[in-house]
Amino acid sequence: EGLGHGGPVECVIFNPFSASAFATCGQKHLKFWELGDTELEVAVGLFGDLGEPIDSYCIAFHPRGLTLSGNEKGEIYVWSNGVVTAKYPRAHKGKVMG
Repeated sequence: EGLGHGGPVECVIFNPFSASAFATCGQKHLKFWELGDTELEVAVGLFGDLGEPIDSYCIAFHPRGLTLSGNEKGEIYVWSNGVVTAKYPRAHKGKVMG
C-alpha cells in the first residue's frame, strides 16, 4: 500500500492517447501515473527552473506527448517527460480550472 498524495487532489484524468497512463494534480503537485498489470507506478512532475510547486486545477494531454496544466495564478505550464518546459504567465486573470 502506498500514499499517492497527502493533500487535496483537484483533478484525475486518463490520457486518451495511452491505454494505461493518467495524471493527477492539486495542492502543489502534478503526478504522472502508469497502470501496470499488477502495479501502479508514479512519477512526480518536476517544476524545474520555469515552474514552481503551486496548486494546479486541470490537466490536458496533447497528441504529441505533451501535457498542459492550469494553476491558481492563471498560468499554464507545458510538460514534456514529466518536466515543465514552457510557462505562460497571466494566461488568465483567475485560476485556470477544468
